Amino acid sequence: MAELSAVELGEGPISIEVDGEFDLADEERAQELIDRALESSAALLIDLTTCSFMDSTGLRILLRTHMRAQTGGLRFAIAGSEPAVRRTLEITGLDESLPLYDDRTAALGALAVEPT
Repeated sequence: MAELSAVELGEGPISIEVDGEFDLADEERAQELIDRALESSAALLIDLTTCSFMDSTGLRILLRTHMRAQTGGLRFAIAGSEPAVRRTLEITGLDESLPLYDDRTAALGALAVEPT
């Protein structure tokens, strides 16, 4: 189970921080945070810098969030990932379709805001 938190980055995006193992047990909380973020901000960052594991639930949430952001004209980026998570994204081919960035600074740059 991951520790999930939402952080408002000033006038910029909302960052959802994922720490630990992101799996089925986190689905409801993650979706709650994402729904609130997409309703209140034009930009969303999901920070996987300290996410050590992700199952298909996490992959589905990332893909669904990306599609919602595109449909709603919102900016969306995913920051960093541990090697095991990055490998899962590569194996599934999602590394080619999701807006993944090596670190938080690069993701925030893509969202056109200054890092904090």
